[in-house]
Order: sequence, then C-alpha cells, then structure tokens
Amino acid sequence: MELKQVINSSGTLKTILIEDVVFHSDEISKYKDIFDSLKTLGIIEQGEFSDRHWYTFDEIKNVIVPLRFELDVYAELQISLKCFIASQLAMSKAASTAKQTLENLKTIIFETNGIKFDNFNSFLSQLEVTSPGQAYRYSRHLINFLNFHPIKNRDKFLERCYTISRINTKNRDLPELDDIIEFDRIVNDYFRRTPVEDHLTFKPIQIFWIITNIVPLRPSEFTLIKTNCLENKNGNYYIEVPRIKNGEGEGIHYQSIQITDDIYFFIKEFILRQKQMGIESHYLCSLEFHERSYESSWPRKATDGSESFQDRVTSTQLHGLLKRFYKQVVEGMYNEHTSMKIIPAHTRHFAIINMFLQGYNMLSIARMAGHLDLKTQDNYYSHAKTFAQSHVYNLLRTSMGEKMGQSIPNGIFGWRQKLREKSARFIRYSHDELNDNYRKVTHGYCKSGNFPYDCAEDCRVCLPHFIFKPRLDEERQAGKWLESYSKELEQKIDSTLDLMISTSKSLSKLSNPLTEASFSNASRQLQQYMDHKLLVDFKISEGEYNGGEI
Repeated sequence: MELKQVINSSGTLKTILIEDVVFHSDEISKYKDIFDSLKTLGIIEQGEFSDRHWYTFDEIKNVIVPLRFELDVYAELQISLKCFIASQLAMSKAASTAKQTLENLKTIIFETNGIKFDNFNSFLSQLEVTSPGQAYRYSRHLINFLNFHPIKNRDKFLERCYTISRINTKNRDLPELDDIIEFDRIVNDYFRRTPVEDHLTFKPIQIFWIITNIVPLRPSEFTLIKTNCLENKNGNYYIEVPRIKNGEGEGIHYQSIQITDDIYFFIKEFILRQKQMGIESHYLCSLEFHERSYESSWPRKATDGSESFQDRVTSTQLHGLLKRFYKQVVEGMYNEHTSMKIIPAHTRHFAIINMFLQGYNMLSIARMAGHLDLKTQDNYYSHAKTFAQSHVYNLLRTSMGEKMGQSIPNGIFGWRQKLREKSARFIRYSHDELNDNYRKVTHGYCKSGNFPYDCAEDCRVCLPHFIFKPRLDEERQAGKWLESYSKELEQKIDSTLDLMISTSKSLSKLSNPLTEASFSNASRQLQQYMDHKLLVDFKISEGEYNGGEI
C-alpha cells in the first residue's frame, strides 16, 4: 500500500510524501507515531492507540465518528487493522469512509474465522448471488488491506477478489420535471406571500434551492459555505463555494463562481438577518440559527458520549428541514402530493443538466461540478434528454410562464404572456377588419410592413408579426398544420440532443475548438427549437382551432 501524507503546504504548492507501506509487527511504533500526529491535528479527537474505540471528527458531515476495534479474539489482526486505519486517515480519507472500511473488514474477519480462504470463498460466493454490489465492495476493501498486511496465501485471496467485477450502477432517479417546476413555484410563492417571521424557519431551504440550482453543489458542500462567501469585484458578484472529493492528500478547497446581483443581495440579506438575531457564525447556515428557528427543544445527538460540532447544519439536518417543508408547506398549505419528493442530493443534478442544455462546455461543467473525470457527465445525458422533451409540455400546463415572463421578457417563459396580450388586442377584430389592415397568409394574417424581409423560418413561429386566426372552414386543416410542425420540431429537438450528447462524449476524450463550437451551436439550436415548439404548442392548446381564443 502507498501511504501519501501532506508534509508541507505553502499557498497552492503541496508536497506529498509517498511511501510503500507493508505492515510488520515489529514496527508498531511507527503507526503509533502516525496516530499521535492525527490526534495533534484534531483528526482523532479521543482515544489512545491501545483503546478498543477511537473517535474521529468528520469535517464534511460535521459529526463525531466512532471507530470500534472489537476484535479481541483476533488480536494480531486487530493490531494490523488499527495500523491500517491510522494509515487511511493519514491519507486524508474521510472518517466516515474509514469507518465503513473498518466495519467491512471486521465483517470479513468474523465471517471467515480470521480470514481463512475456504470460509472467505464461501462467504464471497454467497454474496455474489444475494448482493453483487456488496461482494465487490468487500473484495476491494480486502485487496487494499492485504496489500498492507500480506497474510499467508495472500495471492490466492487476491486472485479470488479480482474475479468480482464492478456492478454498473444505474443513473440516479430524479423526480418528474412537472414536480420540480411545481416545487419551484411553491417555493417562490410561499416566501413571497408569507411574512418573514412566519417563514424564517425554512429560509435555509430557499437559500439552498436558489444556490444549488445554478451552482452544482453536493449537500455537504452547501453546508460548508461560509458567512464571508460573497465578494463584489468592480460591480461583478461572486460566491465562494467549497469543493470536496479532490483526490488523495487534498482537503476541502474553495472555488469562486460569478453570480447575479439579485442572488448576491438575497444571500447578503440572509447574512444580515442572522447578525440582527445576534448570531455570529463562520458558516452561512449556522447550527444556532437552525436550533433557534427550527426546533430548539431538540438536543444535539450524542455519539458514544463524545461530541464535537462546528457551528453549521449538517446535510442530514438540511434533509430533515426539507422533509418538514414538504409536510407543512408543499402538502399542508398547497395540497401538492408527489410520488417522489425532491431531496438535497437532487439539485446538483438539476444544475448540471441545466448547464448541459444551455451549452456549457464539458470543462466548465466539470470545473463547476467538482468532477475530476469528464466521463462523469455521461450519467446526466439520459436525464437531460428526458427533461428537454418534457420541458415544453410542463411550461404550458403551469403558471410559471407568466411569472417568469415578467422578469425574462425575451426568454422561453415570456412567450405565453406575449401571446395572451396579442390575443387580447386582435380577438375583437373580424376577418374583414384584419383583411383591410394586414396581409393574408396561411391560416392568419401578417402585421409586417416589410414583408417578406421580416419573415421568420415559418409563420407558425413568428411571434412579432403572425396573427393565428383561421377561418371557420379552415379550423380542422389549421389544427393539422400546427400539429405537423409540432411533431417536426420534436424530431429536431431529439436529433439535436443526440448530436449534443455525441459531441459531448467526444469532448470528454479530446477537446478542440471546432468540437466545442459545434456543441455551443447545437445548444443554441436546441433552445430555439424548444422556444418554437412552446409557441406552436401554445397555439394548439389555447386556440383549439376555432379562431376565437388566439
């Protein structure tokens, strides 16, 4: 096993000590020194090397994690396991990860009577049938341990472990897009209509929803955002967000991302609100705020008599608050019930999918999402296609279009309001009056005085000039005319998404300016097709081909 330790840090320069480590029973003192260093650094908070229990602090989860070495029957393995776990912690493995490794290795030791091959082979064979994923995890943990502690017949064990293949996991299931849009509507409506005193309890949910839908953040990363996260640089606004999972020897680092002024001042207002409450914390979503406004009678959970918290909410507490928001607000006040509720882990995926559909190049998405491997984006393609295909339908059936149209008049959400306004202006005119003032075109009229130089690619998607008003004897034909173009646009959306996905996969292997330009162009084309389909489908849904509505 390679032991990697950060032995010096200066600015962005980090020196890593890489040492091939193999356990020898006469070198226990070396691992005791590592243990003492971990205590000095605060990674191990309580316990001695000789104790059966150690207590470590998991900075990401903000909890004390007990490590239980209860293997007295296998004394030699217990000692080597302590040395192995100490080495893992020295390599910057998270305390929760070290605990999972320890528990799995203990299970193997107990189930195989001290790692006996025949017993292990039987144990692994049974897991291959009942739980293939668990069989793979156990085999990987044992491989790492045996590389550290080469027991008798190690090669035989390793050979057996390498027969276990990784199970391909399916993409994370996400809620239906209409449920996401409805949740967004409720969040905006609830915090706009209720007094601050009434909704203060759930303010972290609004903060979380706004930030993580534009910046891809894991829940644990969101809870690490600090109070001094905002920066104003010459009129440009930035938020500093934490990143985790950055490889061996790396801790949590912070990344500055540009945001809009309204988001900047929204977060600023929340920070000032906490100060007015007398809350001074290093973290944006402080534990004190959570305990005061959420459930002051709930004590912090004790962990084996040892307790240590930073003053911030944990991802578990955030999830609990979101569940309470669903129960009291979404279901209680708005009477909305869904088969699959949004959880904090979902929003990062929404942000990544949104960036993909907007045409962000793969390097930008990887950087903002904290991905080390561009291939990680592959998991989002199927979700992106599903979201794009259902996007138009869901905008049509919600009031989100009118709400967003006020603030984004030229965006996709603005179409519906513009169409309603235009409908109100022209519905009172007869065909004869329209004929006297405007040019007659297929199933309607054209307002342009510069025809045909103002023409769009098709009258059906010309918002500024086309008035859809078929005559009574044209209604059925007009309906088919709209529906045929809607289907054509749907096919164009599908083919454009396929092009974006294939181009994106090419970018994950080799980035070049031409490929990136192709991806950006396809993204712009996708947005146009989605805009056009929304416009056509709105005419279908509102007009009903009778010339009376639009």
